[in-house]
Amino acid sequence: MAYKVFFAILFIAIPSFFIVDSSLQSLNNATKNALTNVKNYWNFSFVEAGDLLAPDDEKVMNEPNGPKMKEANIGSEKSNLLLSLFITLTFLFICLGWYLMLVLFRKKRALEKSIAENIHLRKEVEVLSRCNASKDRFFAIMAHDLRSPFNNLLQGLELLKMEYRQLTDKERWTFLFSLSKESHKIAQFLEHLLTWGKSQRGRIVVHWESLWMWHLADEILEFYRPSARKKNIILINRIPRHVVALGDRNLAETVLRNLISNALKFTTKGGQIILNGSHENGKITIGVCDNGIGISTEHREHIFELGQRHSKGTEGEEGTGLGLVVCRELMEKMEGGIRVEANPGGGTTFYFSLKKGEIPHPQSMKKQSIK
Repeated sequence: MAYKVFFAILFIAIPSFFIVDSSLQSLNNATKNALTNVKNYWNFSFVEAGDLLAPDDEKVMNEPNGPKMKEANIGSEKSNLLLSLFITLTFLFICLGWYLMLVLFRKKRALEKSIAENIHLRKEVEVLSRCNASKDRFFAIMAHDLRSPFNNLLQGLELLKMEYRQLTDKERWTFLFSLSKESHKIAQFLEHLLTWGKSQRGRIVVHWESLWMWHLADEILEFYRPSARKKNIILINRIPRHVVALGDRNLAETVLRNLISNALKFTTKGGQIILNGSHENGKITIGVCDNGIGISTEHREHIFELGQRHSKGTEGEEGTGLGLVVCRELMEKMEGGIRVEANPGGGTTFYFSLKKGEIPHPQSMKKQSIK
């Protein structure tokens, strides 16, 4: 590229030298013709005046190729040549200066682009490193959390098989209840894992519809009332009946189930869980508030990240460690958001927000409540 620009400059500069030189030669010839005409005029005037000039001087002046005229012509030609050379060199230096400025500017742009790309690549490497570390930590936790319920299930089944005849009916029911609890825990963990895997592979399809949040929350609260009674926890639905959100019913149900289940786990006996809702600036915000043991500030900052250790509930309940991660993934799919805040009097509130939906036809509301 540099050679092409240089030869282009030469191609422009050399012809310009000859053009300037020829122009100056033309100017010089015109000047000489003018001087000759003036001289002839004066010669004619002197003759008319009566030969005022001496014959020898007149002869010298009438000779166009005299010594003085030749010297004047040579000096004029040298001056013209020097002027032409000066103009050509000046033009070349200007072109060279512009060329060097262009080269430096392009090198600067290339260097800035390279630095920006390196910074971007370094950030991507850091993000990928954090993701790999989180996934490694997550798989380690997953292996540990799956091993424990599977071992309890296998040991319980083996003991029940060997001691079945010696056990009383009450002891058998105790064993079966414990095995059922472990089975549900494994099923819940696998369900969360499957949902998270679908989200990572982009396999979750959002079916948009208007959701009456009060009806949706009331159905889920009815499902969890037996578990709440065991801990003497009161479930309250304070979501306004006119609040309508735009989202996917199955995904919204999954988010609410996880948040309510999480609240039940960390709420002490005799506590309460309140669901409330509001709409502002075209968004619907649903809050799941409990007065339980709360979450530490350090844990709260990373609670939605993959691979975080989860603590046990007030009654020793164990979670899957994936519930809140799944909630974040599903809310992103529905173009919403989720956050957590500590309550002033103790406990925690999880908020998730969706786009505001249009109030559907009453018939559609009946269908949602029947589902």
